[in-house]
Amino acid sequence: AALAAAAAAGDIRSPPPNLFTLAVGLLKQVPRVLAELACGVRDFSPEPATVLDAVRDHYAVPHSLLISFEVDPLDGTDAFEGALRARHRRSSCPPIDFDHVQLRGVHTTPLDTEWVDAALLRLVARAAPAPVRPIISGAATRA
Repeated sequence: AALAAAAAAGDIRSPPPNLFTLAVGLLKQVPRVLAELACGVRDFSPEPATVLDAVRDHYAVPHSLLISFEVDPLDGTDAFEGALRARHRRSSCPPIDFDHVQLRGVHTTPLDTEWVDAALLRLVARAAPAPVRPIISGAATRA
């Protein structure tokens, strides 16, 4: 919750995507995607519904960080959050806590290595246990 509040307050800033880096990242994926299409692949594997079922039935990570982006028509974070809540409601399950942060960017923003090095390290630093934060924060300032 503290992480989500920090993001809403603007304490977590992600740099604008580097369009060249995004384009290069996308182009690197083209041969593999074309090969998969040629073999008949038409959807994600496993299918999103299968993943959500597995989360509802088996997810046991006590604290998770969900990251979504402002412009992402493929985003499934809300459905994943719903599956986490369903898992949490089961009385036989250990408590599950999570933060959901929405950042500026698009679905391919994580392909930009500059974004990953800077913004993501800042996110992890905020979510890390107190003894680990200074180590991660030092890495984030060097990035």
